[in-house]
Amino acid sequence: MPKEIKDIKNFLNIARRKDAKSVTIKRNPDRATRQGNTKFKVRCSRYLYTLILADKEKAEKLKQSLPPGLNMNLSINFLVICICAILLAPQKVNSLFEDQVGKFDWQRQHVGLIDDSHQPSSSTNRIIVASHENVIASLDLSSRKLGNYIYYFYFIL
Repeated sequence: MPKEIKDIKNFLNIARRKDAKSVTIKRNPDRATRQGNTKFKVRCSRYLYTLILADKEKAEKLKQSLPPGLNMNLSINFLVICICAILLAPQKVNSLFEDQVGKFDWQRQHVGLIDDSHQPSSSTNRIIVASHENVIASLDLSSRKLGNYIYYFYFIL
């Protein structure tokens, strides 16, 4: 529940306290009389204090006499949020992929349809395969995984 303050001097004292976080200013035009009022709100640790002024000149003077740091807190927070949003926005990224580092080679996973294979008589753990996609590879049969190659050649014709 906001506390309403009637005196400008008390409002300025509250606005200059250490626990005052922000000041918001809202102008409410009155359509019937062509005059309106201006609401000043100060958020403190315990209460939200409000001051309502009908005079435009007094409202302008009060606005100029408010501490500048109170309005800056909101704009700095907004600026930080905008910068974070820009930095985290998806954009074109130039980075190393796993196949460029050597952890994963997508070409080795895609040997293709094997046309011919040969198992040397001296070795029972290896098989040499050739595919119709110009790949010659020596597979290690001891681990029984497709990705373990002893050597791998991709011929460009």
